[in-house]
Amino acid sequence: MLALLTDIAGRHPRVLPDPAPVAQVRELADSGINLELGLWISEPEGGSQNVRSDVLVQVLSEFRAPGIEIPFPQRDVRRLAGEFPKP
Repeated sequence: MLALLTDIAGRHPRVLPDPAPVAQVRELADSGINLELGLWISEPEGGSQNVRSDVLVQVLSEFRAPGIEIPFPQRDVRRLAGEFPKP
């Protein structure tokens, strides 16, 4: 995953090769693994959000191809024996 992230970022034309993009594991969370991708861009006056969006769209595309899913929190609500308290 980390190598794939840095590869995807490195292919964007505005992402600088030096310093190279770096991907790290930030946290082992209850619903997945939190990763972080750091990168430097050329022409920052042209905005950074467009580069961020381009890279994330490509990440989603390349994660889906081999079946890698982005987890989302799931919550179950169950009613145990007995009645609900009255308000």
